[in-house]
Amino acid sequence: MTDSRVVRYRRLALAEHAPEKARILRLLADEAEQGILCFSPLRTAVVKPAGSASAVSLDT
Repeated sequence: MTDSRVVRYRRLALAEHAPEKARILRLLADEAEQGILCFSPLRTAVVKPAGSASAVSLDT
């Protein structure tokens, strides 16, 4: 992973006011620094009416 991604996540973590979001950003920065950060393809959740067979499905 590039150093720019590590720096970006660390800066975002420092600027974040919510402690939980800052913690997650620091974890992302640590994983990027170690080269183990990976991303999956974008998936969107589609919420269906409550009476349907599957209330939530993931579409790619």
